[in-house]
Amino acid sequence: MLSSDFVETWRNYQAARQVLAANSAIDSLLQAAQNFAFERGRTNVVLNGPGPISDDNRAFLTERRKAADDALSEGIRHFDMSPNPELERIRVDYAAVTALRIEADQAFALPRGQRPTDLPDRWVRAQTTLLDSITDLIANETLKVDRFTAVFRLFTRIKLQAFNVRDAFGLESSRYATSLSGKPLDSQALSSAMLLRGRGETSWRELQREVSRADSPNLTEALDTVRHEFFVRFRPLEDQVIQASLTGQPQPWSVAEFTKASVPALDSIAAFLKVATKETAAFGIANASRARERLLVQAAVAIGVTLLSVATLYVILGRLLRPLQRIQSSLAALADGNTTIPVPTAPPRDEIGAMWAAVESFRRSLLERKRAEALLRDSEAQLRAVVSNEPECIKLVDGDGALIQMNPAGLQMVEAVSQEQLVGRHIIEVVAPEYRQAFSEMHQAVMAGETRELQFEVIGLRGTRCWLETHAVPMDFDGRRVHLAVTRDISSRKALELDLKRSNAELERFAYVASHDLRQPLRMVSSYLTLLERHLAGRLNEDEQAFIDFAVNGAKRMDRMIIDLLDYSRIGRDTVEMTAVALDEVVGHAIANLQGAIDDSAAMIEIPTNLPTVMGSDTELERLFRNLIGNALKFQAEGRSPHIRIQCREAEADWEISVSDNGIGIAPEDHQRLFQIFQRLVSQDQYPGSGIGLASCRKIIEHHHGRIWVESLPDEGTTFRFTLPKSSVVG
Repeated sequence: MLSSDFVETWRNYQAARQVLAANSAIDSLLQAAQNFAFERGRTNVVLNGPGPISDDNRAFLTERRKAADDALSEGIRHFDMSPNPELERIRVDYAAVTALRIEADQAFALPRGQRPTDLPDRWVRAQTTLLDSITDLIANETLKVDRFTAVFRLFTRIKLQAFNVRDAFGLESSRYATSLSGKPLDSQALSSAMLLRGRGETSWRELQREVSRADSPNLTEALDTVRHEFFVRFRPLEDQVIQASLTGQPQPWSVAEFTKASVPALDSIAAFLKVATKETAAFGIANASRARERLLVQAAVAIGVTLLSVATLYVILGRLLRPLQRIQSSLAALADGNTTIPVPTAPPRDEIGAMWAAVESFRRSLLERKRAEALLRDSEAQLRAVVSNEPECIKLVDGDGALIQMNPAGLQMVEAVSQEQLVGRHIIEVVAPEYRQAFSEMHQAVMAGETRELQFEVIGLRGTRCWLETHAVPMDFDGRRVHLAVTRDISSRKALELDLKRSNAELERFAYVASHDLRQPLRMVSSYLTLLERHLAGRLNEDEQAFIDFAVNGAKRMDRMIIDLLDYSRIGRDTVEMTAVALDEVVGHAIANLQGAIDDSAAMIEIPTNLPTVMGSDTELERLFRNLIGNALKFQAEGRSPHIRIQCREAEADWEISVSDNGIGIAPEDHQRLFQIFQRLVSQDQYPGSGIGLASCRKIIEHHHGRIWVESLPDEGTTFRFTLPKSSVVG
């Protein structure tokens, strides 16, 4: 009788402890669900908003994501003891949300018109599915299994209903906030909002019934606060938004005002959930305390009975002592790492046999651990061999910039004989002074969690300068974040780049001098032919006059080509000054220079009002627009006047500008060679020119660190597109 009472008391005590553990896990899961709900609503509003995400919204989402992830991990740990379909559902749904977070982060940086149109709906569905999986797990594990007290199940139902109220009303509120941010509240969206309102009010009625059963003044007071803050103060605001949408009137609230008004209403529901959490925790602690007290009483009684049985047990212990001593010796040997202990091949089927089975299990686990440790040592040795023989530098740097480790290849790059010469020293000491600021900024960015690349020079311990290129990433090492970098020697490549730059400069100087000297004899040829034509005026027959015209025109074309070649050689010179250039003024000058051709062809030119100011060369940029607009005027289609349109679009890092026409177009197979110097796609007689204009355009854009390309089909016009960077430093 005493034994059965003690066992029952022990079971009650264990059940009380299970209540505490389950309640802690439930609170973590509900905390995770609340943060997922916050994240769902704010992300939906941002995705439906007009522009890139604000810093406040970015910080809010980062905080909510971390809180949700941490709480979810803590909550599911309690239930992760055996195969559980609900738990697997949560993992699958959480993986889907994680993937959509990445897609949402990419969309945040884009204007609304460039975002995937279905992303907000997919986001809300995925988050709602995850929340349903979490609440289903709580319900199935705590409400449908008759292993907890009725009071605990009641409090758990209250918390679930409170979360359902918060979830439904919060999602409904986000629908209205989305409509205020620019997405109209159409009939489908309004129907969805009304379904959410119905779901929330159903949960609200259930919550009121459950609170009345709990007989808790604290819960009743918190429920009254929800009734006042949400239904009395905030619900009329939602109804005004609905009314304005139905009647087509202007909305009475901005999204910021509406969101601000929703905070105390939704926070009152969250506050009620906190009160319910505290009430449940207080019940669990009191219940566990009572069970513990009953257990102590039963234990005291059991001890008294045990003392009366000592004499009888003394005889029995004599029979048990010898095998227990052997078991003790075996355990001591295992503790010392000796796995060769003798174990009975046929132990008795009693408690002693069970203990021997435990000893054998311990021995086998020790053997497995030793094998695993040996494999780990082999793996570490192989990794060290790979790192030691890697031809590129591999190094670890701590948060202060001090070297932790470096392989032999890295030591050779900085002329060190051993790691002792560098370990503990700040690695920036070997960086050339002119690159230390850039290296320090890279190190700080890596320690903040970013991945960076950098080219810089180091000065070895013997004074030799060496060009390096490094790829650095953050890594956890011994419980702290460090800077891991793989670095290669690029001195040979840099020398080749310098030689190439020197050769190009010499080639440009040669082209300039040669072209300049060529113009003098051409001018003489043209001048004397003109004098000859005047001297023989009226005495030349038709063929002789044509021959002289051919010669004069050829000399003029050659002179024009040499001038264009001279201009081409000047593009991108170091002497070109980069200043702030207003593109609308540049376009105006280019059009003024082409006004005669524009009037002759009756061309229409559209100029946008959003042309930006960029850093560049006003002379080169004016020539760029003059060449592109001039080409559009020159290559006009027969039977239609030129229609030229200039457009500008802002991208993340640069401006994209286009010049379009309705001319003869260009075949796709000619696009690749279009920007090569001296390339002509039509005959000189039909469309005169030097074949240098578009090559100059490409060189100008490359000098401004942009890119240029063409989009065209025959007889469908041509569009030239190019980019100019937004950065304040160009050239």
